[in-house]
Amino acid sequence: MELREGDLLFRAGRGWRAEVVRTASNSILTHVGIVDVADDGQVYIIHAEPPEGSRAGRVRRQSLEVFAGSQQATALIAYRPALTEKVLSRAVSAARRASDLALPFDDEFDLKSDEAMYCSELIWKAFVEAGVPLKLVQTHITFPGKTGYYLMPEDIMAMIPGHQI
Repeated sequence: MELREGDLLFRAGRGWRAEVVRTASNSILTHVGIVDVADDGQVYIIHAEPPEGSRAGRVRRQSLEVFAGSQQATALIAYRPALTEKVLSRAVSAARRASDLALPFDDEFDLKSDEAMYCSELIWKAFVEAGVPLKLVQTHITFPGKTGYYLMPEDIMAMIPGHQI
């Protein structure tokens, strides 16, 4: 599979946070990022990574090998949005700006603020900024401390037209 600029890469993650997302959303998909291809062909994933150990959570641009490595993922799904290259490039640029700013991870999962972001929020906002008129889809979660509607990784596929590759 050859990933292209603007493709989305979903993963079934490892660890307690992934298990919380999996349980709360009833989906194997626990994380999402957008593909950013460098001029030299190197593939990166821009995503909002939660804190891990002493490392602060933030939006970061990470190599495909690290993002998709067995330490992070048990499974991957690549998704190709059915949008023009120009729109996809704008979405990647929006995500890259969030990475350049090293926006912190949004532990509150608050879609109203742009001061911090979580993975699905980053992707949604990048496509909205790119001019894609998305109707917000959210999953109702009932979990101790987090009951309500939240934007989950699987919701991104429901909002953005495209197909798995």
